[in-house]
Amino acid sequence: MVKDYIHYSNCWEDTDILITAFDLKDNVQKNYLSIASAGDNTFAILSFNPSLVLAVDFNLAQIALVELKKIVIQKLDYEQALEFLGIKKSNNRLELFKTLEKYLSYGSYNFFLKNNKIILNGVIHAGKFEKYFNIFRKYILRWFLDYDKVDRFMEDINLRRDFFYKKVNSKLGRFIFRVFFSNEIMGLIGRNKNFFKYSKVNLSQEILDRIEAGLIFTETKENSYLEYILKGNFEKNLPYYLKPNVFYKLKNILNDNPEKLIIYHGSLYDALESFKSIKFDGFNLSDVFEYMATNDYLRHLQKIKEVANKKAILLYWNMLVDRFQNIDGIVNLFDLASNLFKNNQSFFYRRLVIQQIE
Repeated sequence: MVKDYIHYSNCWEDTDILITAFDLKDNVQKNYLSIASAGDNTFAILSFNPSLVLAVDFNLAQIALVELKKIVIQKLDYEQALEFLGIKKSNNRLELFKTLEKYLSYGSYNFFLKNNKIILNGVIHAGKFEKYFNIFRKYILRWFLDYDKVDRFMEDINLRRDFFYKKVNSKLGRFIFRVFFSNEIMGLIGRNKNFFKYSKVNLSQEILDRIEAGLIFTETKENSYLEYILKGNFEKNLPYYLKPNVFYKLKNILNDNPEKLIIYHGSLYDALESFKSIKFDGFNLSDVFEYMATNDYLRHLQKIKEVANKKAILLYWNMLVDRFQNIDGIVNLFDLASNLFKNNQSFFYRRLVIQQIE
């Protein structure tokens, strides 16, 4: 059993890819299922005002985080929200929380009551994965890149080439990165070690390959994921759901039609069974299949097929484990996935999988 702490306080799958793959348009009456994680991409889907978004997570801490973010969007003004979440400096997060706590479920309230440092420090910095990047930034990155050069680094391809090929790809650089991004170290201080159960690849080499692809072969100037890794915050590039126009759309939707977002604590399979009366048009599945045996993965695909409308889209990611099998009635959209993946801003993943129900 995975302990209930916040694994991810931000979503690390490219939101723009999700929006394009789902062909999201405002006010189209469709239903979506989304792995909750930190909520960012769930809120991105909801911002288009579909009929329903079902957010699913087996981890109570992630559920509490999504619930709190929802209430922040509903109850705080924009500047207060940026302060409370941790994007802007603030000395009154605990005071703001006191205005929000009455709207939380009992379980979520208790979680934050027992972990008030999460509130004090800003909830977007609370995840184990984000803390891993903080360690990386403080103790590893500082030897390779001056902080005052980060903005120019994100804009200048020549700086990024020098950084990767002359520093990271040096003998010493590769050694340091291989140690820090090893299965053992990442399992200890980055991701839950159970998440590596089905992985058979060299994690550190995979990360080095992905860093090269992300820095050299994609545009990084407006990359919010890279900015957080390098700076420890979103200073110039906000997550999609926190862009002003999106935030206010969400505020209206959540206040006028709160029933459009259902937050479900439980496994993906249980959610599919519990909401089998609903036909879904899109499934945002993160990298959930990496944590399953192949037979279990295929069992989930069969269950998804039962609750999906025709032409429904499945979108998920492979980081360390290959999961992209065809089954009868579900086809891979390889060309679409390949074309979108070329511009992937969140470069941890080796593969984007997009499938469609026939």
